[in-house]
Amino acid sequence: MFKAVSKKNIWMGKEVIKVILTRAIVLYLFLFCLSSLVVDYKKIRFQTRLREINATMPRNFGYLLDLAEGRATPDITYLKNYLVFYSRIVLYFPDQADAQAMLGFCFYQIGLEDKAAQYYQQAIKLAPDVFWFYHNLGVIYFKQSKLKEAGELFQKAVSLDPKNTTAFIHNSHVVYQTLLMSDPASDKELNQRLSDAYDHGYQLSILSFYYLRDFGRMGEMAQKALGKVQQNQDVFYFYAGMADYQKKEYEKAEKYFRKASQVNPNFSDALRYLALSLQFLERKEEAKRVFDQISLIKNPSRFSEQSLLPADKKFFFPYLNLKIF
Repeated sequence: MFKAVSKKNIWMGKEVIKVILTRAIVLYLFLFCLSSLVVDYKKIRFQTRLREINATMPRNFGYLLDLAEGRATPDITYLKNYLVFYSRIVLYFPDQADAQAMLGFCFYQIGLEDKAAQYYQQAIKLAPDVFWFYHNLGVIYFKQSKLKEAGELFQKAVSLDPKNTTAFIHNSHVVYQTLLMSDPASDKELNQRLSDAYDHGYQLSILSFYYLRDFGRMGEMAQKALGKVQQNQDVFYFYAGMADYQKKEYEKAEKYFRKASQVNPNFSDALRYLALSLQFLERKEEAKRVFDQISLIKNPSRFSEQSLLPADKKFFFPYLNLKIF
């Protein structure tokens, strides 16, 4: 049988419940206030950091565009302002791949290539689908004769969908859009600049593999370029021919050199290697006619001043401006 519950016990039970509820309410209010303080602190910290970044923002970003386009020369007096600005963004917002890359660009311009490479490596980790990061890091390695790393970076760069890079730039409100706003024409030229850079990336990947004497990959990249790039077709036919020429596959080389000279009749180097291929194929009369054709060219192509150098010399270097974008 249940014992009767006294009024006193009922009263005590109610008091205990009141105490528990009161403490729960107090604890809830305390936690609410604490969370509000944390939120306010984060908000204040965020706003403080933005004010610091804005205080270091250069007045004009046109100088960086001029550097990228080769219209200006690097000057540490000007560049230190951009270094401070992008360093502050990276310090407070290290996940900003665009700021990491621009910091790399600035360090590259003042000659600190290893430092620049570190920031491009970080940018690639944060945004692995952006063409420019691979391309620019590849340029640094190419100049440092780290050809294996450079070739692989350029190969990766040209394999990426350019739409991802364009979208990234347009979504970069703080960094890249600020740059583009300083020169309205730059935004309109964005797609053309990217197209030119893909051409540049293909050529540098081909040259990296050429210097590594990896003629298989050199030829593979030249053939991919012929299928992807509309400009400089004569150059890529020439590179494809050079890959086969180095492998002593003269019949294949002859076809590519012939196509290069058809696209560009003044392409004296393509004609020269066409004649050499014909000689190796024991077609000496044809070879002689081609050599005679070279002597009649009045306006030779940009390759001609190096045409007498043997193939093992780095005769490709003068044809590419190793600028970084």
